[in-house]
Amino acid sequence: MRFGYFDRFQRIFGRVKPILENRWIRLATQIIIVSLSIFYLAWNYRDASEMLSQTTIDFRIVFGALFLTLVAVYLGAIGWGFTLLAFDPNAVWKDSIRTHLQSNLAKYIPGYAWQLIGKAYLTNKGGTPGLIVGIAMITELTLLVLLGLGLSLTFIPRDLVTQWLGFVHQLGFLSIRLIGLTLIIAVPFIMILIINRAPRLPEGFKIHFHMLLLANLSIFIGWVLFGFSFWMIARAINPIPLADLPGFMFTLAASVIIGLAIVIVPGSIGVRESIMVYFLSSLSILSPIAVMIAIISRIIVTISEITGYLIFQFTIFSRGNNKIARKS
Repeated sequence: MRFGYFDRFQRIFGRVKPILENRWIRLATQIIIVSLSIFYLAWNYRDASEMLSQTTIDFRIVFGALFLTLVAVYLGAIGWGFTLLAFDPNAVWKDSIRTHLQSNLAKYIPGYAWQLIGKAYLTNKGGTPGLIVGIAMITELTLLVLLGLGLSLTFIPRDLVTQWLGFVHQLGFLSIRLIGLTLIIAVPFIMILIINRAPRLPEGFKIHFHMLLLANLSIFIGWVLFGFSFWMIARAINPIPLADLPGFMFTLAASVIIGLAIVIVPGSIGVRESIMVYFLSSLSILSPIAVMIAIISRIIVTISEITGYLIFQFTIFSRGNNKIARKS
């Protein structure tokens, strides 16, 4: 009875799994979702020539956004390293970071959850037991989602809340933000409760809580930098004041979380951008400008993930291997 919720999830997943495993159904679904997303972006970009002819991009700010995004990518890798160490103290820190950066690239491969499969395979190949790998991956994903949800609730613009829910009293709006802040603070403790209730934990299983806290901190800072770099992209195109930063934090976090739910689309390509345009348009950003911001954001993220892996592979990781070779 204690694990009834887990059994129900297994039954539901068992029914959905055959559909997800059908290659043609996946392909057709991917084509439909991506096509609708492209149509939405193109529709919002229509009649933009005159507006964009008067728009100049400040590439100094764009490069600043690229740098912050690159730091956020590394913080995500560091967060995975701390998460793995929270359950496997024998894990190699450098290898776990490399695994995360490498698996980031796999999400752009057409297919189903290649990023997760690649990370699980590489981590298990490094010596971490499969069950521990699974627990660490679920923990990392939960930290990512709950922190992103907490960030989006904390920075959700009042205009959007009023638009969706009608009239909202000031106390109700502050309550939403308080829930977001509480969630950010409580995430590690929530994870402890969830993990301790999980069935079939290995004998001698132990959670190193300080590592979980460090993972939580790394991922959270990465979220904040990612959101700030998103605002910088908009600032490079349009004179967006710093006072609008909370709206961009919300848009970035909400679009990434919703995009993660559409696991069937590689890297949430098109889906995340469409959600960004929807939220930015609700924040009074002109639709063509919103499309530009979303597309540039995707380009910067992709460049950061590729560059992040290459820098680590050919500097830190390569230098570490050379030291090992000299010792031997």
